[in-house]
Amino acid sequence: MWNLFAAVAVSASMGLAFAAGAAPLVAASGASPAIGVHLAQSGGQTAVRVKSAILRAAPDQKSKKITSLRRGTKVQILHASGEWTHVRAGKLEGYIATSLLAAK
Repeated sequence: MWNLFAAVAVSASMGLAFAAGAAPLVAASGASPAIGVHLAQSGGQTAVRVKSAILRAAPDQKSKKITSLRRGTKVQILHASGEWTHVRAGKLEGYIATSLLAAK
């Protein structure tokens, strides 16, 4: 058990967040999410990098489609976490797969 606590303490000092028994999910302040796309922190801005990205009501591929956003559409990042990023595009708010957003 001590090794687990030591690993958590070391990772906390490095700014890493872990899920129990898993690889790092997100590194704090500027490191990349697990899928390799680096986004600005909450409140930052990025853009859609693919021809079309679906803005969804929940962070799930089967959730309700709000709209489609074209490549280059700027979005405000409300919360970036792993595979999904919570964004605001104009007056609309929803979730976009992180891999569809431009890296910073």
